Amino acid sequence: MSVAFASGLLLAWLVTAAPGVSPSESSPSASTVPVRAVGEEVNAGTFEQPRLAGEPAFKGAVFLDLTEQGNVFYTAVFDSQPDQADPAFPDTPRSTEFWTYAGQHSGLGPDLKSFDEPTRVGALHMGLIDNKKAC
Repeated sequence: MSVAFASGLLLAWLVTAAPGVSPSESSPSASTVPVRAVGEEVNAGTFEQPRLAGEPAFKGAVFLDLTEQGNVFYTAVFDSQPDQADPAFPDTPRSTEFWTYAGQHSGLGPDLKSFDEPTRVGALHMGLIDNKKAC
């Protein structure tokens, strides 16, 4: 018997043998919604992992604004200050003194940008050539 297999058996026994705790309470797969504080860093601030409202900003950090009209990407033009709330995202997709509009698509994988969106080095775009999709 391998050490990894034996360790797995021991861990399974410990989880199921916990006194006074039902299996759903001790199960690591129990569904819980993580609670995070405003200002807590969760995402990297890149197009691969954009930050959300409430996460601290730094110049160049990518944020995703989840609006009723769809996703909107912005890059921050400021650094967060601990004692001040960050400026709100614009009401409509556009650049302001605090946010640079970066489009509605990340330009990564299946989320290709159209050619009328703002771009950046490395962004993938999709368009039509002879009525066929081209990347």
